[in-house]
Amino acid sequence: MKLAARAMSASGEAKSLIYFGDHVRMRCNVREQDKCFVKVPLGSEALDTFAPGAPIALEFAPSTCACSPIPRAALPFHFA
Repeated sequence: MKLAARAMSASGEAKSLIYFGDHVRMRCNVREQDKCFVKVPLGSEALDTFAPGAPIALEFAPSTCACSPIPRAALPFHFA
């Protein structure tokens, strides 16, 4: 798979924060999937302005993205 040379983005909603010691994981609802977790460094402005339910915009550099196969049984739809 060839990824685009430009940054990819997605919008969603902030849900909660989970403290991990040296960083925080922000749980987000992105495209109706609420199991999206984003690693946020401590001291980040995103943590200062965090509010559950607030809209968020995520941006990814293509070099940091990876694809993982999903078992067919886990998909919310079925192939013919």
